[in-house]
Amino acid sequence: MAIIAPTFDFMKVAPGDDGHLYDYLSDGGGIDPNWGSRFKVTVSGLDVTVQTGMAMVKGRMIKNTSDLVIAVPANSSGSIVITVDLTKTNIFSGTPGDDNYTPVNNQVRIERVASLVQQDLLNGGSIYMFELATYISNGSVATVTPANFNNTQKEVGTNLLLYGSKTW
Repeated sequence: MAIIAPTFDFMKVAPGDDGHLYDYLSDGGGIDPNWGSRFKVTVSGLDVTVQTGMAMVKGRMIKNTSDLVIAVPANSSGSIVITVDLTKTNIFSGTPGDDNYTPVNNQVRIERVASLVQQDLLNGGSIYMFELATYISNGSVATVTPANFNNTQKEVGTNLLLYGSKTW
């Protein structure tokens, strides 16, 4: 059959198909301004803290539910990013649908990187790094510059909030 329609009753929806849909609806994604602390990045010495937040990154919803501290090396520079890495394998224990089901997502992390990798996840790419901030450090202190998020909130229907600049 040449027609595939995964969003109909009793059909299978692959994660990649979901990613395409959400990426289209969110116009490429961005930070949710109404959840958590919007991934605010602060610094103390060589420790960079990424606060709570929710983002849509190339169709994948990502939530950071507690502050995360990342140590940056002295005399270095780079970026603090949310990395979507589809080369990694997610694992689970228990039975899907049962109370004992526990998934572990190995395909997303918040980290520091020396340079960005931004492959097209929707067309065969495997890694995409969403930049939260850049940093530069000397022997004992880092300075961070937050990324420039230009997201506007739009409401679609009555229950779905999306962020981006798509015109409806």
